[in-house]
Amino acid sequence: GEDWRIVQPVRGKAESWRVSSLADSLKDLQGEAASDVAADVTGLDKPRWTLTLADDKGVSHVLEIGLPRPLESGQTYVRPKGGQQVFVVKRDFGADLRKPVSEYCSKSIIDAKSDQLAGAKVIGKATYELSKATSGDWSIAYEGQQGKADAGKVRSLLDKFTGLTVEKFVSDGENALSAYGLSKGKERLVFTAELKSDEPASQPATQAATQAATQPAKPARTITLRVGNLVDKNAFATVDGEGSVFQVKATLLEDLQPKAVELRDKAVATFAADDVERVEVTLGGQAVELKKANFQWRMVKPIDSFANSQAVRSLVSDLEGLEAQEFPDQVKLAAYGLTKPAGTVVLHVKGKSEPVRLEVGSRSGSGELVYIKSAGGPGVAAIEAGKLQPASFYDTLLAQKPAGTVVEKLTLKRPDAALELVRAEGKWKMLQPVQAEVDQAVVERLAMGLERVKA
Repeated sequence: GEDWRIVQPVRGKAESWRVSSLADSLKDLQGEAASDVAADVTGLDKPRWTLTLADDKGVSHVLEIGLPRPLESGQTYVRPKGGQQVFVVKRDFGADLRKPVSEYCSKSIIDAKSDQLAGAKVIGKATYELSKATSGDWSIAYEGQQGKADAGKVRSLLDKFTGLTVEKFVSDGENALSAYGLSKGKERLVFTAELKSDEPASQPATQAATQAATQPAKPARTITLRVGNLVDKNAFATVDGEGSVFQVKATLLEDLQPKAVELRDKAVATFAADDVERVEVTLGGQAVELKKANFQWRMVKPIDSFANSQAVRSLVSDLEGLEAQEFPDQVKLAAYGLTKPAGTVVLHVKGKSEPVRLEVGSRSGSGELVYIKSAGGPGVAAIEAGKLQPASFYDTLLAQKPAGTVVEKLTLKRPDAALELVRAEGKWKMLQPVQAEVDQAVVERLAMGLERVKA
């Protein structure tokens, strides 16, 4: 549909359906010539309204609108400006033209979509800036820190910004901003969004659609929303350059300025647990290397043997979902033992040219957790200390009966004696230290218990 904008007495989006309805009703306006009608009857000596329409060729048509025709419902005297002939048209203009400007203003405040934004700056309870790289990743800068932002949380914030609506129109013009707490430096919140430089410029409603299509891309522009004093459950607000004051829900003072740390990407490392093919853990002077084959983990260093697959999977799964609890400075980083790490974890991930490297710091006060961070990132998280101990990755299985086999002989050797049991014709018998009958149920339980022996 057509995109209409108001340019006087304020600037902003118009309710396009309302303007289009008015414009469409005037396209084929026809009337009957009225003669011998006095000016005080037509009201055209001092027209009630002057209506100017510009067509797609840039030609303006001006219509002067007078009084309703006496004793006739829905008829009005009109005259083309500069003409002498008066006409009567079957149209009551009052319903549309008596409306205040606010009736034509769109309740949608921000003339942009969230995916058109390339940056934002928030000044309120705190100050921070968000920037979008050409890769699509978002970063955040605040209080001397800079890091990766959580794209989902940034999108949610920008959706709230671009989805703002007016609760109530208050005034036109910028001369009373100070009365609403909206003068520069006095606002409760200033939210500035930067649009991508390649977005097409909005064209005035009177400009030809074909001309708009040939316009060069506009340079980056900004939209600045200022929020001032509270009134009941609302707050006064304005958009720079559009000249109108309106009310918005007061809750946006919280919605549009979450804490900067809440917008940070808290993922310590980004990878999929199923894609990890090799793990190296170095801690406390010990080092282990584990490799996955056929969905099972095997230890390749310091020995070549089966590994405790469950322990490896548990560690990798925990690291996949690990979130930073803090983004400390160098002083606090030292307190976590991370300026001189006690160990490292290296994950080799399918499809990644570089491994994921994590640094291990000191233990928590309780000793149950250990601090950990990405080698290239500032966020510090904590993980169960036991999950990083190299000894936990050794296979705990000492012996296992091969599948499909049957235990036919049990031998127990002790320094002082030897016990030997054999199965013959489906029954167990003792051969040493003496030949004797045995309790079949007891021996069966013993044999079953020895089929899989774990440390």
